[in-house]
Amino acid sequence: MFSVLYFLLPIFACVALLANIFYLIVVSVGLRRGKLPLKRYALTINRSCADIFTILVGAYFYMKQKMDRCDGHICLPVETDVSRYVLQVVFVLNYWCVSLSYSGIAVLTNYAVRAPLQYKVNLTSIKVAKYILLGWLTMVFCFLLCVLLVHKGELDYNSNSVIHMFLDDFDDSDENLADWLVDLCIHIKSHPGTRSLIVTILPPIFFYLISVVSYIFIIQLLFSRRKVSSYHRHWGSMLRLGIHLILFAGTCLLTGTAYLGSFSIGDFCEPTFSSMTTCFGERFSTVCDIA
Repeated sequence: MFSVLYFLLPIFACVALLANIFYLIVVSVGLRRGKLPLKRYALTINRSCADIFTILVGAYFYMKQKMDRCDGHICLPVETDVSRYVLQVVFVLNYWCVSLSYSGIAVLTNYAVRAPLQYKVNLTSIKVAKYILLGWLTMVFCFLLCVLLVHKGELDYNSNSVIHMFLDDFDDSDENLADWLVDLCIHIKSHPGTRSLIVTILPPIFFYLISVVSYIFIIQLLFSRRKVSSYHRHWGSMLRLGIHLILFAGTCLLTGTAYLGSFSIGDFCEPTFSSMTTCFGERFSTVCDIA
């Protein structure tokens, strides 16, 4: 099971990378030809760029882990702590960026439907770019605030189980798998994932609620003015926004699944932690039957 996931991880990453690059190419062509408005697609461009950067960072550590030398029992990166810190920062900020981008699209669509003239005149592409920059600065500040206040200055807080997939090398052999589970349980035991779940999931849930509320308000407005011909053109925007909400929900589901992976491993570690600690001193002993 682990080896299958480890094999599929780079394949999914390559598919996501190609999809984001293809999307940026299509949008760039549309912007050059004047078919697409920049201020409406700036947030999705921001999201795609963040996704590409995250994929490249993950690929770097994945390849680095593959090429690192093995220690006495299992292959681990030389700079495990630093790698864990960097990956957690990139993964969490990318997740927040996706959430903020989708909610921003919903708010902009709401603004365009309710006040089309003000949207066209007052909201320029430069202002949208400034809002995106301000959003990034706010996200970084909030992330540091969460680390200092919630996690007491400790950055390594077991972001989710995907981190372990990137940084821990293992195979199907019982010996290596048991040793890997020992190390993983010790790490999860000292860095519980409950706090990180709350800190990382709550902001996207808040932004998702903003998106849903904006979507409901727009539907109500369009339905109440459905006889006005000038409002008919906004139904295309509503369709795109609905697709964004579905993708947003899928992103939340995938991230939640990653956290559930950490908790299921944590539940496994809790009753057997004492025996695993004993096995930690006897890594190659056959009595350590953990797998």
